[in-house]
Amino acid sequence: MKKNTGGSAFTNVPDGAGTKWEDWEQGMTLLDWFAGQALNGFMVEWRHTPAGYTSNLLANEMYDIASAMIAEKLRRENTNG
Repeated sequence: MKKNTGGSAFTNVPDGAGTKWEDWEQGMTLLDWFAGQALNGFMVEWRHTPAGYTSNLLANEMYDIASAMIAEKLRRENTNG
């Protein structure tokens, strides 16, 4: 099953090669954008990071936060608020 990434965060207009959606550059996903925003917020207090906290662990946690944000976004859209 494909994970819901929230679709494109920043799409680009067609470059003249076509006019269908498939012809557009998709840009980064909303999941990637949310993960980057979570990382940005985390980095404000980076010096308080526990010892042994690796970049792989950090990246995994930021994507977990982003996935939770996508899930909440979808829940709100399906319940109208």
